[in-house]
Amino acid sequence: LACGGRVVYAPGFDGDSLFDWIAEFRPTWFSGVTTMYQWWLAHAQDYRRKTGDHRFRFLRAGSAAMPPATMRLLEELTGAPVIEAYGMSERTPIAVNPLPPGRRKPGTVGHPRGVALVLLDADGHAVAKGDIGEIASQAPGVRTEHVGDSGRWFRTGDCGRFDDDGYLVITGRLKELINRGGQKIAPREIEDQLLEHPAVAQAAAFGVAHP
Repeated sequence: LACGGRVVYAPGFDGDSLFDWIAEFRPTWFSGVTTMYQWWLAHAQDYRRKTGDHRFRFLRAGSAAMPPATMRLLEELTGAPVIEAYGMSERTPIAVNPLPPGRRKPGTVGHPRGVALVLLDADGHAVAKGDIGEIASQAPGVRTEHVGDSGRWFRTGDCGRFDDDGYLVITGRLKELINRGGQKIAPREIEDQLLEHPAVAQAAAFGVAHP
């Protein structure tokens, strides 16, 4: 209302209508999840044909981690930067990459936004910088619980790590973490490497019990 903008609120994801809506309403940005964008890439020729010279300011990606290979292809197709963000129904947003000209880092969800974040180990202790831990947050209006000796936190069930610049990298769900002889392996890191190969369209890594 303040800037004179408008929101085009679709009834759901409709692949048959999406590109027609973009051509009709010419939105400046679009918010979607990775599976939507993968569909978008699979129908790249239809996108170019139907939307003509339309250009987005940016595309927002959330709800699931976006493989860097998917991000590169999407930015090449649309000519717009992809802004990864992280949030939950219980608390959104939690972290977000900055808009240009700020520095966004593919494969990360940026810096915490309006919350305090800590990464916890299985015993509720904060992990060392660079290590993977469960993401826990504090923010007004969010129910928290005592976690070990770390204070009160909202436990997300998601795993991540902070890189050297303080950007949050989502590595997967806590229940998906692979424990191989005590070594913790994040399936997403395996999947991202597989998806770098041009012959791989989709990848899913998971642990299998072994005696």
